[in-house]
Amino acid sequence: MLHEPEYTKSQTYQLVKMLCAMSGVSLKYQDIRVAIADVDSYDIRTISMPIDETVFLDQTRVLCHELAHFLIENFFNDEDGRSSHFIEHCSDQVGNSILLLAEKIVEEAEGNGEELSTYLMEKINNSLLETDTTPPQQQVLEDT
Repeated sequence: MLHEPEYTKSQTYQLVKMLCAMSGVSLKYQDIRVAIADVDSYDIRTISMPIDETVFLDQTRVLCHELAHFLIENFFNDEDGRSSHFIEHCSDQVGNSILLLAEKIVEEAEGNGEELSTYLMEKINNSLLETDTTPPQQQVLEDT
């Protein structure tokens, strides 16, 4: 079994890795020269990433692109391959958005001097506390 490459230690990569896990997508590191999203297998949803640090300039961006494949493939049926170029383009755009979001979250956590996991849990807890859970019908009655 190959170890996780050094590039996996960046905070942004770790955050995207968490998003993969929350999406039910596992990661494996292999001696390959490409990244592969196994979107066609419903049993094992896996992204294979290269172990070699020099294969890509930005492994986190590549991981975001591959995660986007899982998100986008749910919306398109590409049995005949006609939309594959479109799916690649969408994966680039969604992957870039995931990357920018992850970078912004890491930057804000570091700017506040907090550990990423602590920062995320605090934000999640605060958003849950701020969410109004009063049923809509009860809100109408209380407003009148």
